Amino acid sequence: MMGNFKSYLLVLGASLLVLFSLGQSNIKSRVIEASEDTYIVTDLADTENLQGFSTNNYGSLEFLKTWYAFEVAGQERILSVDLVKFNIKELEGVEVESAFLQLFASRADLTELARLIDVHLIRENTWSEATVSYDTRPPWNPTPISTAVVYGAGGWYSWNVSSSVASAARTGQVSFAVGIRNLPANSEAQVAFVSRASKDKAPR
Repeated sequence: MMGNFKSYLLVLGASLLVLFSLGQSNIKSRVIEASEDTYIVTDLADTENLQGFSTNNYGSLEFLKTWYAFEVAGQERILSVDLVKFNIKELEGVEVESAFLQLFASRADLTELARLIDVHLIRENTWSEATVSYDTRPPWNPTPISTAVVYGAGGWYSWNVSSSVASAARTGQVSFAVGIRNLPANSEAQVAFVSRASKDKAPR
């Protein structure tokens, strides 16, 4: 799984907008806030974890950091991935028409005009924002389910996650990993999304 993911930097915030049908064109919308969110970090070139990135937990912070730094100040290759989980028990038994993950970008440091940020479906929902680290990360599918173009801070970004939410409705939970596409050597980019720990623009 992570062999494929070395080419991605994942980030995820916390707003899930769901449209669902109760039959006979009776379509309603609902906003579901994230139940848990955090980010995990590693330096792929630091096999001994000398900086402590891969064992640290960042679940209490008010932001989700999506970061990729490739040989900017040496041989480092820092990867930061955001994890976001939703409790969707209220969707059991309803027909989900569409669902969008929405995150508010509070900061964007980009070396280009825009960057692609991918969302991947996490295969196991047992991770906890209070304990998870890069070393204990849950597995996610290597192929992204949705991609958005991020060009700056101060706005909301959306990813279409309709099929994943519809499939997961019967299990009661769904979670995602979000991150920046890989960068060329001597490059760095980072985007911070507001986490649910914040009271302003928090995950919805």
